[in-house]
Amino acid sequence: MVRIHHLVATLAFTVFMSSCLPVRRTEPTPRPVALHPDDLPPFDSLKFTPPPVFRTTLPNGITLFVLTDNEQPIVNVDILIRGGSQCDPAGKPGVASFTAGVMRRGGTLHLSADALDDTLDYLAAHLNVGMDVDCASANLNVLRKDFDSGLAMLADVLISPAFPENKIVELQRLTKESIRRRNDDPYEIGRRRFRQIVYGQGNPWARQLELEDVDRITREDLVAFHRTWFRPNVTYMAISGDITPEEAVAKVSRAFAGWAVAEVPPLPSPEQNHGMPPGVYHIQKAVNQSAIRMGSTGLRRHDPDQYAVAVMNQIFGAGTFTSRLGQEVRSNRGLAYYVFGIVLDSPDPDQGMFLAAVGTRADKTSETISVMRSVIDSMSIKPVTDDEISAAKETIINSFVFSYASPERIAGQEMRLVFDGYPEDYLTSYIPRIRSVTKDDVVRVARKYLRSDQLRVLVVGDSTRFDGDLGALGPLTSLPPDDPSGDQAPR
Repeated sequence: MVRIHHLVATLAFTVFMSSCLPVRRTEPTPRPVALHPDDLPPFDSLKFTPPPVFRTTLPNGITLFVLTDNEQPIVNVDILIRGGSQCDPAGKPGVASFTAGVMRRGGTLHLSADALDDTLDYLAAHLNVGMDVDCASANLNVLRKDFDSGLAMLADVLISPAFPENKIVELQRLTKESIRRRNDDPYEIGRRRFRQIVYGQGNPWARQLELEDVDRITREDLVAFHRTWFRPNVTYMAISGDITPEEAVAKVSRAFAGWAVAEVPPLPSPEQNHGMPPGVYHIQKAVNQSAIRMGSTGLRRHDPDQYAVAVMNQIFGAGTFTSRLGQEVRSNRGLAYYVFGIVLDSPDPDQGMFLAAVGTRADKTSETISVMRSVIDSMSIKPVTDDEISAAKETIINSFVFSYASPERIAGQEMRLVFDGYPEDYLTSYIPRIRSVTKDDVVRVARKYLRSDQLRVLVVGDSTRFDGDLGALGPLTSLPPDDPSGDQAPR
């Protein structure tokens, strides 16, 4: 990184000096003829070795990662706490997300919400707490000189939140407003409801909050959830920036000394394979465009096929303009406003998702679905070319490297890999394993995971404008709009 900054400074100085020199009137120099990419000389294979990240476990159980970077006098802290909204109490969805939301909004037992906000503003620091399905998260970004103060506030928020009633009522009001507006965008309707179709409404990765759920959440629920799940022995912390590992260990140990270790309940096992059967599902929405999603359950996390699937997916749909899906649906036929395909090893680690999504004109809905299905089927039949597999690998490798473009990302990625249980050699082995994928591997995993007979197709759009009967594409089920009342039964 130092070399990069030096290079930028050198270039800037060169440009400045050039601007100060007298201009000589000469004949214009002919512009060089641009070369076609195929005519360019080959580049050496990209080599990437991430810098080592210090890792230790503190006496109270916090797993700590530290990466020093002295370029800027800034320190960043990212935290993951195992649990998340999958641990919502039975019959009380939303408790986890409310716990995180009020922790940040409500201040602590030692610092009011206003005092917390004012202090952070004075320090020009940022402190956030969030909640995902599998974990709670927290982040602190602060100047090095104020790191002790910022870390003390972060510890106070995580250990001693106040959960004032007025902040709970305020968050309930904001959440209800969000629920009432969630039908406005067909894309968002499709995103939420498709998870329910694939995973089932009881699966935490598909669960959504309804108005009556919000009303049932109490302060006692938040206090109990925090007491149960916010513990140091299930906490992972990544610190990057202008700080040494020795300093980080000492400061974190001191700031979080009052955080007591406690046994945490085992994580719940989500219900499996309770989604709706393959077929076509329609949600009526009076709009000019149709939001289409199709897919099925897919890859498990840590599956050995993940490398071949990554290459296959890049060829199939991850490259918006260069993929087979993008080329056929968007470039060749002009059917799509947006188009992408992806095979996820998450959100659910035990049953990932294959997904293809398109936005198209309502009067092109049936045609678009047929074309998407044909592209999916072709992945198992049409041979993979040398150009396709080469370009896919290079794109994946380049993206992988850029995901480690900053110390913050490097430390955070290292933490996340450990959190998710990836092997220690994952970083060093990823690129060689991607490069080892063959064309036969791509076809093999396409046949395994891209099965048209297992597709669920969801269309959010206006059936009066469709170019054909959706029932001709497979068994058709009409779903009601995303009703805030909670009645989501098919009809």
